[in-house]
Amino acid sequence: MINAHYHQAWSGAVALLSPGAVPSVDFYLTPRLAELVPGALHQFDSRAWDTAAHMLPAGTFVIIARHASNAWLRFLAERREHWSGVAFFMDDDIPAAWRCRELPLDYRLRTSGRFLRVARGLSRVCDRAWVSTEVLRARYPDWHATILPPLNPFRMRPATAAGVRRWCYHGTRAHNLEMRWLKPVVQVVQNRVPDAEFEVMGGAAIKRLFAGIPRVSVLAPRPWRDYAAYCENAAISLGVAPLLPGHFNAARAHVKIFDIAHCGAIGVYARRAPYFPALEASGAAYADDDPRAWSDAIVALLTDDARRLEQYARAAEWIGNQQPIPSLGDLIDSARS
Repeated sequence: MINAHYHQAWSGAVALLSPGAVPSVDFYLTPRLAELVPGALHQFDSRAWDTAAHMLPAGTFVIIARHASNAWLRFLAERREHWSGVAFFMDDDIPAAWRCRELPLDYRLRTSGRFLRVARGLSRVCDRAWVSTEVLRARYPDWHATILPPLNPFRMRPATAAGVRRWCYHGTRAHNLEMRWLKPVVQVVQNRVPDAEFEVMGGAAIKRLFAGIPRVSVLAPRPWRDYAAYCENAAISLGVAPLLPGHFNAARAHVKIFDIAHCGAIGVYARRAPYFPALEASGAAYADDDPRAWSDAIVALLTDDARRLEQYARAAEWIGNQQPIPSLGDLIDSARS
């Protein structure tokens, strides 16, 4: 995977190639890219070639987030002497997604297929790899990858006001198993808390799944930036993050704590990595893979405003104490180990 070598000194410029606006960039790269001087960051959509790349200054450091088109990889290879380095960043087990049966088949094939089609091109241009978790680093030891823990890209907001009983699961279609597992939990909570409102994202299949349960809203999926704007203004007290065992899930990071806090909410998390024990210091609540344990934990927090607000304050403090280590400068200056 990592076969390239570069000799240019870093000019201070960075070219970021990503498949549009995606959470992978915001959770792992945006807080670190903030240390660049104004005008030093050049962002491109990695799915489509952009002739403006010819204007990048010599000594530019290139970051490829998740994948890039063969056209981009050919360009990087042809101008090899122009770059100070090229990093590949991966925050899911993209190469192995095709065999992760907990994911929808089309998602598995698309995710791995995009990577496999460009894997040889990536190996020709990348001189280092960055990954989101120790699990990913261990699965790809030949990459000699550096771990980038996730960071909060959002401005901290106040907790949702007392008296609000709205709770949510903002999982994507990659979490269909968790959606189905959560259904009886939602049924119990909605029955035990008469003014509770539950919010989930999905399409027609999710509407059918939760049909008949009172006070459930199914919101249509939306692009990442639209979703982030929605959360910033949402009035949600509690978010849940169940995570069932699986090869793909085992490599995930704890980004949900930032999503949930961005809604002004606290979280109930699966009692397994990446949430446990990573979030213990944040005062997070955990539940084992038992629907009754989940419903009890949700009801207890949803109906106790004092405890919820105290827990949110602890989570906000923990989030505020997270530092961008390693920094962007350290990542670029470090030699391959």
